[in-house]
Amino acid sequence: MTVGFNGGTPAQDHGLQWAQCRQAALGHQWKHDNKPIDPDLNKHGYRAPLTMTNAVIGWRSHCTYCNTDKVKWIDRSDHTIVTRYYHPDGYSRTGEEALDATEWREVWLVHAIADMEREQQKQAAKRQAS
Repeated sequence: MTVGFNGGTPAQDHGLQWAQCRQAALGHQWKHDNKPIDPDLNKHGYRAPLTMTNAVIGWRSHCTYCNTDKVKWIDRSDHTIVTRYYHPDGYSRTGEEALDATEWREVWLVHAIADMEREQQKQAAKRQAS
């Protein structure tokens, strides 16, 4: 597995910059809205699943790390819950780029350790310069 794309930009990273949000790593950092989605002011364009009745309420959560939005739709008549995810462009990987859970964990660990080592090197350089 190739990781990091030789120091490329996040745009060239093909979704690897969000490896920590995958369930196999740390998962998303959800910030929950404290009120349901108002259907009349629904600026994001979220739509309730067609399989649910009209008596449905949507609750939005936002990942502060990768900007994924999650909407939990709750049917008020039978309390059915359907969750929909709205990922940023480049988040999903398909075909040959798709990774399984173990590969996502490996990618995240490699990036996390490399980031930690770079930070330690910067701190050491600062101490030497002082």
